[in-house]
Parts: sequence; C-alpha cells; structure tokens
Amino acid sequence: MKFLELAELFEKLESTSSRNEMTALLAGFITRNRSESEQLAMAAYLFMGRVAPLFVPAEFNYSEKSMLNVMVGIATQLGGEVDITKLRSELGDAGLVAFQLSEKLDGSGKAEGYQVSDLYEQLWKIINTSGSGSIATKSNIAGEILVRLTPVEAKFFARIVSGKMRLGVSVKTFLDAISVALKGDKGMRERLDRCYGVDPDIGWLLYSMLTHGEGGVDGELVVGIPLHSRLVERVKDFDEVFTRLGEEIIFQPKFDGLRCQAHVGVKYVESTMGERVWIEPMKMHSSTAGEGGALGLFAADQSAGDSGVELFSRNLERMTSMFPDVVAELSKHIDEGTVLDCEVIGWDADTRSFLPFQETMSRKRKHGIDAATLDIPVKLFVFDILAYKGKSLLDKDTEERLELLDKLLSEVPARLADCED
Repeated sequence: MKFLELAELFEKLESTSSRNEMTALLAGFITRNRSESEQLAMAAYLFMGRVAPLFVPAEFNYSEKSMLNVMVGIATQLGGEVDITKLRSELGDAGLVAFQLSEKLDGSGKAEGYQVSDLYEQLWKIINTSGSGSIATKSNIAGEILVRLTPVEAKFFARIVSGKMRLGVSVKTFLDAISVALKGDKGMRERLDRCYGVDPDIGWLLYSMLTHGEGGVDGELVVGIPLHSRLVERVKDFDEVFTRLGEEIIFQPKFDGLRCQAHVGVKYVESTMGERVWIEPMKMHSSTAGEGGALGLFAADQSAGDSGVELFSRNLERMTSMFPDVVAELSKHIDEGTVLDCEVIGWDADTRSFLPFQETMSRKRKHGIDAATLDIPVKLFVFDILAYKGKSLLDKDTEERLELLDKLLSEVPARLADCED
C-alpha cells in the first residue's frame, strides 16, 4: 500500500463535508486494500495523526515551528527560491507550505515513494528519539523523508508530525466505514461501538475484523486498557430525564475535578495485547522495551514502579506518574483486576474544602511532581466500578455495581462519591 494512495484519500476527505460521502470514501479504501490488513491498521492511526491509540504514550513532541525550520533548510538548498516564512504567514498551515515546497523539488526519488509500512516505521523513529539533541535528530529524519515525497504526501506528512491533520474524520465515521466495507451497510455499528468502547484502539479493531472476522474481537474489558468514557448528555428539563430513563433514577453529585479511570493489577504482556501493529515498532525502537516478552510500553514516565496501577484521563491519556499519591493508595487497598471510574479533586485539609479546578489541573505535569503532591494534595472520589478481580461488571445493573463498590470502599480512604464531608 503506497502512502501516496493514502495521502490522496486524505485530500479527498478534507474537501468533503458530507459524513455519508466520507464513509463511502473510507469504506472503498478499506475494501480495495483488504488484503493489506496490517497496513490498513497503520493507516487507521495516521487518520488520527498518530501511530498508536491514545492510551499509548507515543507522541511526536515535534512542533510546527521545527517542521518549518526543516523546510527553511531545504529551501535554502534551492537557493532561496521558496520563502517559507512568507508562505506560512499567507497559508496558515505547515502542510500547505510543504506542498508548495515539494512542487519546487526535482522528482528524483519520488517515483518509488514510501509504502505506508515504511513511513510508519520512520514515524516511530521520530517518536522514539529523545534526550539531548533530539530535535536535531528528529529534524534530520523529517528532512530526509520530506524530500522524497510528492506534494500531496508532503502536505500530510507535515501535518501528521506537527499534530494538525484537519481531516474532520471522527471515530464514528471510521466505524461506519468498517461496517460498510465488511457488511455493505452500517448494521455492524452496535457491535463495533461496543468493541471500541471497551478497547479504544481503532487500528487493532480494524485489523482484527479483517483478519478474524466478527469473532476476532470479543468486546471484553482488559485491565490496563482504558474504556472509552461516556460523556454527559444534556436535556432540556427534568421531565425529559424521567422520560428517557424511567421513574427510578440514581443521582450522584458532580464534583469539579479531573475524571480518572483507575486500573489496578495491570500486567502489560503481549499475550494480553494481541497482534497490534504498534507493538513491534515500539519494542524495536524504544529503549524502554522490557525483557522476556514484556512490552515495557509505559516505563518511560512510570514513577509508580511495579505498583500495577494505571490511571487514565477522560481522553484516554495516561496520567499515572502525575498522581503517585493516588497510585500508592490504590495499590495498597484495592484488589488486583479492579477498574474504577473516579474523580480526582484537590483538597485543602486545613479548611476541609475542595480546591478550584485550575489547582487540581496543575497536578497534570511532567516535572516537579513530588513538590506538587505536597502542595496540592488530592482526594479520589469513586463513583462506579467497571471490573472486579478480573471480571467485567459492564453488564451488571448500576445498583448492583454501586452496592459492590460501597462494600469495597467501606474501609479504605477512597470512597463512593457523597456529600458527607
């Protein structure tokens, strides 16, 4: 599968506003390349401007400014024929600048092009370059790639690496496209929604469906892989609440904190992760790869050591290292194989009051974590339990889950959300 074909699809999607047309374009692409299931999985991440799902800490950490500097260097070799700074000011997009720069380059090396798998591996090299001089090394890799790309490929390569894809393709549209490609209509959406909800890895979902059919994904919760959080749905008034939910409703207070999904008893090994295309590139290029088959995926910023606890945000981002105090309490008091839905809130012990949301958010940091833990202590309010001792509770009645949760938290610092304090 050529990256050029994928980039041309990106171009069509960008100029399409109809979701049904987007679905048809995506479904056609999947159908044409159905035999290339691994590269289709890689392409699924590239649609989102990534190489792996959000719960994998695989960030480019490469700014648009750095990409523009690479282009300035290439333009200089052309004798200053292209004014990169001026183009950026006029076009407002590094991708469009890369397109125009590529048009000025000669065609040597462009005919062969990159396969999606080749480019995917190069992107991993950028991601796994860190430490002193890393920006220069990333820039060298980006520059070598850029001069080999056609204009449309250069446009989307620049956008992927600088984190600004601008396609307007949502996960929902992508799930529609998988259903249409495999079944001819959107009849699989309910199953796909369920599978993606418990394992939000779009590339793995697509690969599994193509390789193993509908039975390739069981839609079962895995401790260590965050579930896709359901967000609030607004209604006009209380009457509509009762119309939609019935007469018996459980109310829980909403705290102004940071949504946190806590997984206790996490063991990241290949047997639990399946044939995900991002595993091998990460093991090959990352210095954090573990031994004896362990992935070592999350060791780069893991301050909790072997606690077996992972914390994820509402947006599936890993934030374990940001809350070592929460990790310590959970590892001490909660059984392995448990998944809790929680809210982290800053707490002033002197005034026995919550801290403003902005102060709680200041705990989300990469540096100065120990000091922040002392300056801004937090409370963990648990409002739901999604798995217990390795068994999913997603199909259990809400009241039954909350009864178990109340019993579980009755003698530990974390507790079911209430207003007693």
